[in-house]
Parts: sequence; C-alpha cells; structure tokens
Amino acid sequence: MKMLESRMEERGSEHSRMIGRIMREDRKNAGYTIRSLAEKMDISPTHLTRIESGDRLMDSVAKLILFCDACSVPIEKYLVLCGMEIPETDTPVRRAFPAISSKEQEDAIVAFAKLITSKNLTDDNITQMLDTATAFADFCDKKNQS
Repeated sequence: MKMLESRMEERGSEHSRMIGRIMREDRKNAGYTIRSLAEKMDISPTHLTRIESGDRLMDSVAKLILFCDACSVPIEKYLVLCGMEIPETDTPVRRAFPAISSKEQEDAIVAFAKLITSKNLTDDNITQMLDTATAFADFCDKKNQS
C-alpha cells in the first residue's frame, strides 16, 4: 500500500479528502452505513470515518479490495484516483500472481480470497477447503496425463 500512499498527497490534503468523498458516495450508493461497512472490512467505524474525511489513508490493499468488493466498485477506480496508470489487462490479482493465464484462474483466486477472509470460516474449514482443492488438482493432473 506504500505505493498507493506515495502516489497520494499526505492525509488531510484536498486530494485525500476528494477520494474520501468518493468513497463515502460509493458506500452510500451500495446501501452501507459506516458501522455496517466497517464491520465487513474488519475496521472500526471511527477508522472508516477518518478515511472518508481524508484524515486517514487506506492502510492496506486487502482493505481496499474488501471496500471495493462490498461496494461493487472496481478497484481500478481508486488506483487511478491515486495516480496509477493501469493497463487494461493488468489487475491487482494478475500483478500478485503473474503466472495466471486466464480470466477463470483470476476469478478462482478472487473467490478463494473472499472465502478465506470470510468471518464464517474456521481454520479447520479453510484447511478442509484447501485439502479438497489440492485433491481435485491432483485428480485433474492424473486425468490429463492419461
């Protein structure tokens, strides 16, 4: 996230206040209260209020992804607002996992990230899900070799 922060002026600047106003508008358009979205993002309502007022910067890409996903806003919107130019084929997921070769792979990674960060899963649930996915991948490898 330091990359994003380095593209933005300091917190409290007119630019960070403008981004905060846009975030507030996106939150409201998605039907969230400060409290309900903050809970979904696993931050305090005060923290989200300070981000929306421009007094605090978003402190992690993971939180920005949660915000954008919850509000149904493409993350690229905020990356561009921070001054980053994003090629059409470049996404945060593809930057994190350069070996991705298809939209389906990218969608699967996003789906797994949403599942793993869900507060509904226990560590045992996550382990079981990964074991099942690994077993399925092994099955596919064997099937493709025959």
